[in-house]
Amino acid sequence: MVEGAQPHAGSSTPRWIRTWHLLMVLVFGNVAVAAFLNHRVLTDEVYLSLFSVNASPIQAEDHLAITRRLERWGYLLGPVGLLARVGGTSLLVQLTLLPFQLDPGFARVLRASAWAYLVLLLGTVFHAAWLFYLPSAAITPDTLEAMPGSLAGALSGFLEPSALEDFGAVATLLRQVTVFDLGWIVVFVLALENRRDLPAIPALVSVLGVWAALTLSRWALFLYLVRAG
Repeated sequence: MVEGAQPHAGSSTPRWIRTWHLLMVLVFGNVAVAAFLNHRVLTDEVYLSLFSVNASPIQAEDHLAITRRLERWGYLLGPVGLLARVGGTSLLVQLTLLPFQLDPGFARVLRASAWAYLVLLLGTVFHAAWLFYLPSAAITPDTLEAMPGSLAGALSGFLEPSALEDFGAVATLLRQVTVFDLGWIVVFVLALENRRDLPAIPALVSVLGVWAALTLSRWALFLYLVRAG
């Protein structure tokens, strides 16, 4: 069990829910969503349609077989990567609190991080449900990358369809930021802050800074891979 798995005495989160409970919900929830996507959304028909755009039918079949084999590894490595993300984010938030001369302890930050990642799990469930109700023919690389509730989607209601592309690379960033990211920040701060020993402002600055660094790093990596490809 994680040391300090019980919530801090001043924590606003339910005391009977332990940190390892949250981590187990995250692990099994993400595996369940992945299984749903693999078997109910990304069917063989959908995959063959996607692969056949840039490959012959025989090559598409080969790509499908490889993808299905990789899925099995994904069920094993996915939870490891998820726990690494939760733990790594917790460590970064803890480090960014040090300039404020605040050290709530890793266990407390980890608990807050686990609560926050439940919001992102909800986002993946919402995305999977949205893809499920799309016709198979409508599932393309663009729809797989599209995130309902993104800032790009919100702006599209006020701009012409082609106007968003004028933002260039920034449009990609706007597509990656969703209401679930904002929910992640809010929940993280609420679960972490405490009037007695961790005020809301330092908690907000720390969490917001880590989120911005992670989001911009992911965006930069995406742009690099696109240009390298």
